[in-house]
Amino acid sequence: MWALVRARLDALPGVDLIEPDGTFLLWLDFRGLGFEPKEQTAFLRSQAGWAVTRGEAFGPEGRGFARLNIACPRARLDQALEALTRAVHAR
Repeated sequence: MWALVRARLDALPGVDLIEPDGTFLLWLDFRGLGFEPKEQTAFLRSQAGWAVTRGEAFGPEGRGFARLNIACPRARLDQALEALTRAVHAR
């Protein structure tokens, strides 16, 4: 499933995937979008319908990152990625 995320994010400027070592929890780097942490969370929730764990919850080096859980049906993940794509492009 993370291969689907990688393929979709490769085409989305400002959001990078930190390659996982075989897990359903992915780290996404949103620093390219230039948000402050609270702005990032608000943007993801209101514009893409995403609820993620902010990276800074794991320490200051996590600032600008978010943890995404992809333990869901592939169709749901694809819908979520499409919502993120629309939100980033509309920004």
